Amino acid sequence: MHGVTRTQLRLNVKDTKRRRGVLGGGAAAFRSAMAIVVFAIMPLLALAAAPPGRDAAQKRPHATSLQIEIWPEFDRRSAALVILKGELAANVALPASVSLRIPASSGAPTAVAFATAPGTELFNLAHDRTYGNDFITLRFEAPQRFFHVEFYDPVVTGTPDRTYTYVWPGDLAVERLSARLQEPAASSNLSVQPGLRAGVAGPDGLLYRTANLGALEAGKQLSIEIRYTKRDARTSAEILGLKTPDSERPPTFGANEGLPGWVLGLATVAVLSLAAVAISLWWRRRKTATAATQRGGRIAMRDANSTNQVWMLVFASWLIAAIASLGALFFGEVMKVPTCALCWYQRIFMFPLVLILPVGLFPFDPRIVRYAIPLALGGWAVALFHVLVVAGYIPENAQPCTQGVPCSETYIQWFGFVTIPLLALVAFSLIIALLAAAHLKEKT
Repeated sequence: MHGVTRTQLRLNVKDTKRRRGVLGGGAAAFRSAMAIVVFAIMPLLALAAAPPGRDAAQKRPHATSLQIEIWPEFDRRSAALVILKGELAANVALPASVSLRIPASSGAPTAVAFATAPGTELFNLAHDRTYGNDFITLRFEAPQRFFHVEFYDPVVTGTPDRTYTYVWPGDLAVERLSARLQEPAASSNLSVQPGLRAGVAGPDGLLYRTANLGALEAGKQLSIEIRYTKRDARTSAEILGLKTPDSERPPTFGANEGLPGWVLGLATVAVLSLAAVAISLWWRRRKTATAATQRGGRIAMRDANSTNQVWMLVFASWLIAAIASLGALFFGEVMKVPTCALCWYQRIFMFPLVLILPVGLFPFDPRIVRYAIPLALGGWAVALFHVLVVAGYIPENAQPCTQGVPCSETYIQWFGFVTIPLLALVAFSLIIALLAAAHLKEKT
């Protein structure tokens, strides 16, 4: 009886060495593949976090004219609509690289467009954004001389006496600079610095003040300070019953119209590719475990099946982390969805999981779970807080996004309730559940 046990032990030792040899070859190939993935992803992360370059500052096109329009409390409460209408000089080669800064407090532009002539139809213009402490830098290639930028900037409306100041940062040299102010409906005691002409009634029934401010050099700032009294909390559009154009509404990604077909196709290919990798790796481990258990008896078979199940749980966790990380990069770098501070914190917890979990899979080391769970728990806590911020349960004074992109803003909303913070919360919850199940399975 003892001789049979020793023989079985020797067989088990030999089988273990064979499995380690097979897995060792697979581990070497996987390390090479992971190195390629890491070197491919890290430049994207560095590019996303890179500060604004200096090329735009060294060579800027100049504008023949620029009109700054400010519409306080027009169609959004506690906000001023700021519109920049510019015309590039005739000697500027097209397409022209333009770099403009808007206040970080605006969160993001609501429109970046171009036109073929003044007052004609506007066409959306692809652009890049870089978020800083004080400004958001917009970069775009203008195919025509006429460009158009819109954004909303907060106005403090806690008291009837209200002030708003817009600062043109001097990104372009302007030959003819002009300002146009729309007086808020039901307002009084309005004053502007620099001074503008008396208001003239527009077709919408509102008064407009204008002034030509002359030429302005590049790098020279211009402040427009507005003071007025208003006791009615409603917007001008609400007071006068105006219909606002669709172009003045903030853009939404997939709220009602859904994602473009090519986006869904790309996401489907990515998910199917990861699923194919998962199935192939699982099948390979299953064949190796089956061959080993046929020689090792029932105990070896039970241990191999248990280890295989734990491996699959950890691998499923990595699969979810990889899909979530690719989705975050796609939303931020391809769809140009603004990234707030809480979104960056969640990325800090999610991205390392994509690199840490494979280290414990090839060759398999169940101790990787104890290193991955703290990251998943930290990300889950931040994601839950972000969901509560979006839902309005967290007061403004407790929110971390005091500057730059607001954390409470919803840029993507599917089916009326599915947002990016909710997707992150679900991803972290699934990862925690799978890792916890793997830990319990390993202990038993």
